[in-house]
Amino acid sequence: MTVRHPLGRRTRGRAAFTAAALAVVLAAAGCSPSDGSGAGATPAAGAGATGSAPGGSGGGGSPSAAALPPLSQAEAAAVFKHYGEVRAAANATRDDAKLAEIEDGPLLAASTAAYRMERLGGDKPLPFEQSTPYFLVPRREGYPRYFAVLARNSRWIATSHGRDLMYFRQQTAGGPWKAVFQTPINVKNGDAGQSATDPTYTPKPTASPTVTYHPDQKPPSKLPNMPVADGDFVRTVDGQAAVTAAKTCTDYAAYHTRSIQGPQARDRFVAGDLTTGITAREAERARALGEISWTRTFRPTTDPGLPLLRLGDGTALVPCTFDKVEVTDSPRAPERWVSYDQGDKVLRFLGPSLKWSHVERTSADFAVIAAPTDGSAADVLFMHDTLLSATGTPIP
Repeated sequence: MTVRHPLGRRTRGRAAFTAAALAVVLAAAGCSPSDGSGAGATPAAGAGATGSAPGGSGGGGSPSAAALPPLSQAEAAAVFKHYGEVRAAANATRDDAKLAEIEDGPLLAASTAAYRMERLGGDKPLPFEQSTPYFLVPRREGYPRYFAVLARNSRWIATSHGRDLMYFRQQTAGGPWKAVFQTPINVKNGDAGQSATDPTYTPKPTASPTVTYHPDQKPPSKLPNMPVADGDFVRTVDGQAAVTAAKTCTDYAAYHTRSIQGPQARDRFVAGDLTTGITAREAERARALGEISWTRTFRPTTDPGLPLLRLGDGTALVPCTFDKVEVTDSPRAPERWVSYDQGDKVLRFLGPSLKWSHVERTSADFAVIAAPTDGSAADVLFMHDTLLSATGTPIP
């Protein structure tokens, strides 16, 4: 019995951000894409304040921190530029310590695990280059401070997965800025509301040592609204509306947690490839596994202070992170077993055996969800995972 699990860094998505749509929003608000230098970026006078996030990230901290002006576009650009320089240097030698200077939390765990996967496989270091950033800076005071950025990444095909959505955090006054969230976001030509299909591009699965795309990814019928801007600042969802929207991370964890009896379905999400599509495929997989059991547990690890950006339709853009543990077990080993194709990356962690009675895999998962603030069904825009570790019991 062969059980195949997508490994390394997996990406799946159904909705898209567009550079064109974002440029329209920013231009209307008096903003423009930055080259990363921050030159000419100044805070807009009189931009509306937005209050605090569910985790109390706005207006908190010491009196001196509360008096600190909101982060400017130029400051965000400087942070982003520094991140790119250090990340490129860290990638060149797979330097975990250097990476820890600029990343934190689940993102750091995922990045260092990817380094380990590459080292075990003898892969060449991957280059790192980001360009054309759009800075999404909430108008908030105090610590911790946050901002988000959409930027092109050299890892992704320009016409299909051309941008990363990243969040940066400065925990205390004078402390380092570190990236705490990163996921690719689909990018298609066109403006909000137009067809997401690019007639000049035929999607093809591509692969690298840590990146795998699935040939069954489907473009959405429409593109989502962009974050709403007031001058150089973006609006956020706050107060009770933010608490309601942020709960989608917990709900999505419950949706994805799979017991021996099956997945815990919820009515909190719009039907689609990353919700009902997943449960349908998993039911088919469970039937194929037969007596081999497969369980999965999702545990939310999202930073509660991450700002929820307000999209043009009023929904909240909710970033979620999770710890995921998957266990596959064959009670009838050695007659039946779990196996992987030779060369499968999970064997870099497990070892060379091709037959296993028990396998446990741990991953860091990242998702982006558009959540209505009234608690109605949310739309899962994108998700991906990175394998952190794998252990198992080989069959001689």
